[in-house]
Amino acid sequence: MVTTRRGTRMITVGAVLAAGILGGQTQAAPGTAIVNTVSPNSIVIPTQEWVDVTDQPSGITVKLPGKATPADVPGGGRGYSVQTGDNAVSFIVIDGSLMQSDLDSFLQNFAKGIGGTLTSSQKTTAKGHPAIDGRLTLTKEGTRVVDFVRGIATTTHFLVLSTVGLVGDETAVKQVHQRLLAGVRIP
Repeated sequence: MVTTRRGTRMITVGAVLAAGILGGQTQAAPGTAIVNTVSPNSIVIPTQEWVDVTDQPSGITVKLPGKATPADVPGGGRGYSVQTGDNAVSFIVIDGSLMQSDLDSFLQNFAKGIGGTLTSSQKTTAKGHPAIDGRLTLTKEGTRVVDFVRGIATTTHFLVLSTVGLVGDETAVKQVHQRLLAGVRIP
């Protein structure tokens, strides 16, 4: 946890996502963290211009609310994160895939890895691939946070899409997450 000059609390998304995929708590190596920011003055701006961000090794493209550069993720993958107001929109591509039967355990491990609670989940299909959606909540330094997560198992990669924001802004956070999901292209 890092504090900026504005008093904003930060969550390291690379470590969080890796923990969810690898089934335990993971620390990102120095210089490889992707940072999500959550603050008490959270404002989600869904009308912001979104741009294509392509993970070059996989060819997976996701529209994000701004440019993002890849950061290495422990376990073999790349993560991308962009601030939307004081919330964050992120995706990570893990080299290798999960079996469809592992999707449930992915969300349980993800929740455990961030110290959160999985409040709902639903299996689905995304872009022709097995997927699972989840809603997680957690409290960080007294602030209630919601994290909408989708895991997609392709034949060669595992894709995680995450939108984090304050519970009090949940409707707007969910709208941003829906926009994130609509902007996914898997080759």
